[in-house]
Amino acid sequence: MMNRLLDPKNPKDKFIIETLLPYLVDHIEESEFKRETADQISSMYVFPYRTSEGTRLGSLKEPGISWYFDKNKEKKTVSSGGYRIIDDSVLSEKNAANFRKTFNEYCGISEFSDHAVIKDLLEKMSM
Repeated sequence: MMNRLLDPKNPKDKFIIETLLPYLVDHIEESEFKRETADQISSMYVFPYRTSEGTRLGSLKEPGISWYFDKNKEKKTVSSGGYRIIDDSVLSEKNAANFRKTFNEYCGISEFSDHAVIKDLLEKMSM
């Protein structure tokens, strides 16, 4: 299950993208303890990220990995060993917008940039 390639024809993957992720976002928003709920959900292997082979599913809690959104839709930056670029193109436009808003607010996922990656790396090195 860990970091496997997403297959949009697979009923389980279709369920994760079309039903489970939107449900989890709603669940966080409706929760009394939003940050704690988001923290618990972030350990699930249901988050799509871009790789050169295609979209994979991973967990926001992978040790040593930073997660980012990508506002530069044309460039299609892919993930590396130290960071993951969320592939919200697999979500509907409405679900992608809700996903971005919620996970930026409660998990601190920021927009991808060289500056953001270097800042995260320096913070990890100073721990």
